[in-house]
Amino acid sequence: FGWAGRDPRPGTRREGRWLLGTGTAAASFPSGALPSTAAVTAEADGTFTVRIAAADIGTGARTALTLVAADALRVAPDRVRVHIGDSDFGPAGIAGGSMGTRSWAWAITAAAGELRDRLGP
Repeated sequence: FGWAGRDPRPGTRREGRWLLGTGTAAASFPSGALPSTAAVTAEADGTFTVRIAAADIGTGARTALTLVAADALRVAPDRVRVHIGDSDFGPAGIAGGSMGTRSWAWAITAAAGELRDRLGP
């Protein structure tokens, strides 16, 4: 945005009668995470199945979790099937307060990493 080429002296940039300034800002949104569990299995056909009691309330959780699992497994997303919404899969945090995907992703990443380590290179 031209930071390096700006004149750093105050009051030197003008547009008509207006003084112009350049600045930067940063922000963060505090978001927690809830305990969640996930299971990842390798299937005979070379695909992987993720099971988690997460809920997709229209926010794209299934897609996001597919991508998280694929990344953790180091495979293409089309090799991952995500099954969500069944409480038999173990506890999973709520879909709300910007916590769902974060909580579930950590559980999936851990489970996928453990499976990847078991399967070896």
